[in-house]
Amino acid sequence: MKVTYITAYNTRPLQKKRAFLLYTTNNRSFNLTLEYLYIKSFKDMKTFIFFCLLTVGLSGFISSANAQNSRKERKVAREAKLKKSIEEKQFVFVARSVTPMGGRTVNLNFTDELKVYGDSIICDLPYFGQAYNFSTAHSGGLNFTSTNSTYILTEAKNGGWEIRISPKDYIDIREITLFISPDGYTSVTINSSARNSISYYGLVSERKNRKG
Repeated sequence: MKVTYITAYNTRPLQKKRAFLLYTTNNRSFNLTLEYLYIKSFKDMKTFIFFCLLTVGLSGFISSANAQNSRKERKVAREAKLKKSIEEKQFVFVARSVTPMGGRTVNLNFTDELKVYGDSIICDLPYFGQAYNFSTAHSGGLNFTSTNSTYILTEAKNGGWEIRISPKDYIDIREITLFISPDGYTSVTINSSARNSISYYGLVSERKNRKG
């Protein structure tokens, strides 16, 4: 914010003088006009100090209001960008923690991901829990790619989105459910026919370096 002072003096000592305060912000400008007596006594000095403090207070208030508006505008823009990436099925979930069924939460190192790139679902997430057959028990994490899945997107009543993905070409996974907040914070639950269900918590963001 830019503040410009333009003062016009009157030649008579007890006449009023007028100060024009021009406030210029990023989007708008306006004038504030103050009138006060020419400083000739202690009382006039107190009046002058009062107007100085008033000016500083107004400047601080305007700066705070502009900062709040700017933060709000950035938040709205982020939410709109996230919504577009979800509707276009072009986003990445990065897991921050995992909670197996009946187990404790384990923090992760932000490299485990679930990617939704159009019709492709690319899962690279760790698994902790009980498996129901030998091959699954020794296969490690949940690592698979599906190119044939149902994708059901629903807007939540309190904001955010619910997504249900059912891969048709990977029979071990029954359903992947994502609950995404407007800020991108997300919980993911994966139900399997060969393992206990497991939940992840992390953040969804738009796909980077998208071609086309």
